[in-house]
Order: sequence, then structure tokens, then C-alpha cells
Amino acid sequence: MPSPDVFLIVKRQYDIIIKQALDNLPQESGGFIGGRDNIILGIMPTVNQHLGNRTDTFAVTSSDIQRAYDFFKKNGLTFFGLYHSHPKGIAYPSQEDILTGQRYHFIISLQNPKSPVLAAYEIIKQQPHQIPIRIELDEKFLPKSDAKGSHTPPPHINSVFNESGRHLDESLTRWREEKKIEYPKMPPKGDLGDFSTLA
Repeated sequence: MPSPDVFLIVKRQYDIIIKQALDNLPQESGGFIGGRDNIILGIMPTVNQHLGNRTDTFAVTSSDIQRAYDFFKKNGLTFFGLYHSHPKGIAYPSQEDILTGQRYHFIISLQNPKSPVLAAYEIIKQQPHQIPIRIELDEKFLPKSDAKGSHTPPPHINSVFNESGRHLDESLTRWREEKKIEYPKMPPKGDLGDFSTLA
């Protein structure tokens, strides 16, 4: 995919990302983004896999990344990259983010939770280059209404919307259950395996 001049995001997906970020405060949260050309049409929320400080770090496993590739491929979309929140920070990739090797990063700043900021970056030679994001109404991606005025989304878009919502519900349920458990903070032992950590 050539570097886009702008990313377009369907409002429904934008709302899911922001809701997930706000619902998980003060911890970081995130997932994966996919689409077609420069249009973000699908997201796959995931649970923060970091075992220690989830308020300052977001982590995913290689299994999470593979599931995301499979999810987007199944729905006819291209895997774009990761999104995650910075509850206290700005919408800019950290050095840890850049070192994950992902081409695109989508960062949500919640410094002011009433005015979240979503920003996209392409990493070129380990340097972030911002790509503007424009929110589009869902209707723009639906076919024209029939004589009765009803809209039927194309099957691939409807499927992605429904599946993204299901993934978010499942992720939030797991997150709420995990919040009840207190994990001891322990230093890492040896190689961190297949975890990919973002800050």
C-alpha cells in the first residue's frame, strides 16, 4: 500500500475506538486497524497483555497479531497496524511504539478525556510521519436507499461492523474480569518471548 495522504475512518469505528479507550481509563487499551486503500473500515479490539504497569504500557502477543491478520483477511480488508491509547500522554508514538516494527500507528490521547485526539503515523526509517485522519459518516459507505428509504450495508462492511462490536464486547468483559484480580508486579525473567510492547 503506498503512503496515503489521509486516512478516512468510518464514524462507527471511530466511536468504538474512543469508547474502548475511555472505558479502560486509567489503563492503556488498544487493538488493530484494517481497511481498504486509505479507508479504515474495521477494528479488532484486544486486551492489554502487559503483566505489570498497564497504565503506562500496552502490549500484544504475536498470536494477537496473527488473529488480527486473519480477521481482516476473512473480511476482505488489509491489516494497517496497531492503535492504542495514551491516557496521560500526547497522540504521538513513543520510542517503544516505533521499535515494534509496525508501519502504521494510531494513537489516542486522553489528556483531556472530554476531547480525545486520534492521530495516525507512518514510521519511515524509525521516524514518525503524521498522516491526517478524517472521520466519515457511515452512510457514505452504504449503497443508496431503496424506494422505502432503507439502507442495506454491503455484506463485507456489515460483517466487519458486527464482528468489531463483538470483539469489543468480549474484550471489555475479559478486561472487567481481569481488573478484579490483583497481579503481583514482578521483574521480567530472561527473554520476553513473543510480546510486543508499546508505551
